[in-house]
Amino acid sequence: MLIKSCLFVLGLILYCLIICPLLSTIGRMFFPKTRVNLSELSPKETKELIHQILNWCICNIHLNKVRRSKPTLFISKRTKTNYLGSYQYYNKRITIFVLRHSSIEELCDTIIHEYVHHLQIRTSNDDIRYNRLTRIKSYWENDYEVEARYIATKYSKKCLNDLKF
Repeated sequence: MLIKSCLFVLGLILYCLIICPLLSTIGRMFFPKTRVNLSELSPKETKELIHQILNWCICNIHLNKVRRSKPTLFISKRTKTNYLGSYQYYNKRITIFVLRHSSIEELCDTIIHEYVHHLQIRTSNDDIRYNRLTRIKSYWENDYEVEARYIATKYSKKCLNDLKF
């Protein structure tokens, strides 16, 4: 009985110290973690991710529209807003309300969506047309919004895959 107990304890120690870490390492090699939660990232990592996504957009999304200027980026920690992001054409600024996002996928989708607005709304006439369409058709049916949602959905997974998220 004593020998069985000793062998059990020895086996348990070997399992905890050698076998379990080895299996974990093998698992990570063949089955890498596919999802990282936004809450797992530090504020610095989140900021870097947002900039990486925006740079990916600049390199990969063009819509046959040439923009010489890059948008500026403002990361807001405001929570008392109904918006995930916004774009102001007059100062070419994308604002991301980072604390309103629940996942990296949602964050990526928002950044792409707002970047598409940067490509779409280039002049005050574009802005006037955007506002007119919102009044006539509603926000959800606005042609600019429909296109921005479509493109964000189309490119979000590719962007995160390219960035290894």
